[in-house]
Amino acid sequence: MKRVSLATGLIAIILATLMIAQTASLGQMDERFSIEPDEEPYSGEPWEHIFTVDGQWAIAITPYNGNLYLAERDYLNHTAWIYESTDGTTFTKKYNTLSDQVFVMSVNPLNNTLYIGTLWRIGQGIGSLFYVNNGNFGEFDADTWWNSSSSPGMPLSMKMYKNRFFVGGLSWSALSESGNKMWVKYEDQNGDWYWTDMSSSRVGTAIEAYSMEEYYGKLYAGTFEPAKVVVYDDASNMWNNSLTGVVDGPTIGNSGVIELINYSDELHGLTWKYGCDWIYDGISWQGGDVSQYGGYGRAIEHNGTLLAGTTPFYGGIKPWTSSNISSYDGTSWTDEWLIDTIVPMYFAKYDGYIYATAGRKVYRMDASAPPPPITDPPKNLHARLEGPGLVSVNITWDLSEQESWITNYTVYHSNTYRSDRMGYQFLREFPKGTTNFIHAFAGHGDSQNHFYYVQANGTNGSAQSVLQVGKFTRSVSLGAQLVSVPLEQQDDSISSVFATVSYDRIWTYDSTPGNAGWEEYDPGKPWQDIELIDFERGYWVEVNSAGPMTIAGRVPASPVLHLYTGWNLMSFPSFENYDVTRVVAETGATRVETGDSMNVPYHLVQITGTDSLMAGEGYWIYVPAGVNWVLA
Repeated sequence: MKRVSLATGLIAIILATLMIAQTASLGQMDERFSIEPDEEPYSGEPWEHIFTVDGQWAIAITPYNGNLYLAERDYLNHTAWIYESTDGTTFTKKYNTLSDQVFVMSVNPLNNTLYIGTLWRIGQGIGSLFYVNNGNFGEFDADTWWNSSSSPGMPLSMKMYKNRFFVGGLSWSALSESGNKMWVKYEDQNGDWYWTDMSSSRVGTAIEAYSMEEYYGKLYAGTFEPAKVVVYDDASNMWNNSLTGVVDGPTIGNSGVIELINYSDELHGLTWKYGCDWIYDGISWQGGDVSQYGGYGRAIEHNGTLLAGTTPFYGGIKPWTSSNISSYDGTSWTDEWLIDTIVPMYFAKYDGYIYATAGRKVYRMDASAPPPPITDPPKNLHARLEGPGLVSVNITWDLSEQESWITNYTVYHSNTYRSDRMGYQFLREFPKGTTNFIHAFAGHGDSQNHFYYVQANGTNGSAQSVLQVGKFTRSVSLGAQLVSVPLEQQDDSISSVFATVSYDRIWTYDSTPGNAGWEEYDPGKPWQDIELIDFERGYWVEVNSAGPMTIAGRVPASPVLHLYTGWNLMSFPSFENYDVTRVVAETGATRVETGDSMNVPYHLVQITGTDSLMAGEGYWIYVPAGVNWVLA
């Protein structure tokens, strides 16, 4: 295994930034960065070592026009090459940059050109911008892309944003155009270059626009020393702080947001020193110290999982002896694969493989490698009646966050509700990407109840939706009927909930202290007390045509009914077995009544002991003291 002797300034050495003294001689560099030959290539699965560069490090890697391009750092010979591979396995030296290192490569889609950022004076942040187009390799004239009397700054990051190609980096020189050592420029579709306003009055003294990423229509840049994230306002051409101060404290220290990446609809900022994963959801930044994974390198998303290079150096282990490719599943980070060199710096996808550069080596993993276990189920499960006469049930769900690993979705069904789902039968299978299923003729007019859950399936397991949905039906007779709605609705309006019932008016009783009293909905009146149906309440419905009452929706998960001192007109939104004895034990109720259309004049009857409560019925419950009743 190789060893690299580093005397001081490890972070800056690895990142090729500001910590090497300008007065260091070439001889001093040779001694400090002497390299021993590699031993046998590391063969840890699933990553395969396929190539070793001639220089000191393999750095940037990217596909372009059907080929794969690899960059190196060669500060001993000042001949950092661009390697080309036409098959993803064999690399040959293609372009000599005559630089200390090639640090970043990216494709500018405005002109289908590969842009190459280099550093040609170690420790001074002075670089060049090269290009490859139609096989032609050349260097941009500094007067074209830099437009400054000072020495050209080193390009560190590149990003396409709103039909402009942005390049960010650092320069030792104090630039009047940028007002800071950190800078970002962009090229428009006419080939003209422009400065963006990186005023220190707004972004402070951070150096290096080390990473860039677009998130919800805005461009963000990660900085170094101190680590922060700044956001670009394209209307004013100005940058402003987004995340600052939090990562600069004594716990984290001067670090660097080495990678910004949009993963699972969140913006992740990965820092180098100590290792932090800061997560932005569009409102606020959350995250903190995850230093057990050391410092981060770059990252890439693959099949619903975020992969990043990590090094345990700040846990006390020298980073060139072993590092990891770690994974994040949306909840936590896990060390996955050991690499026998410094932290993996760059990733790329090409021809069915994921590539990683680390130390002098290039590793490759088959993108069809064993997937992670399926742990993320379909979410936001719901159901509604649909079709002419509302005769069908439309079941909808949100895709699993592991959609890339999903092979299909399956729907399971039962006519009887069970929270443990025992006895549910397979109903239908759907390809990945499906978000609904219409159960034809299972809605209004079908006398049976139906209950469903949805399962996400992959080659490595499955995950069931946490919630169930259902269709419920009951009969209503002519006259006053006491009913309730045992399923949560997508649309709580009276016209939607009671769409299958012919009625003259609806009324209920509100027991809330200070607001107690009757409320009514009468279509013939110009104003209404009731606009939305509350599934906690019981409702009297003046039915003018007997028949079935049908609803579809979500089975409530442990619903809570708020009982106030005295009488409460309540629903029973549960399909579990409850008798009055249990109600009394759990609520302290002294009397329970339900509807009886034959028992005039109040159409009520008392129930006691082993009499069961039924979903869809309404109940008057008297409690001597208020209680929150949690149903199973």
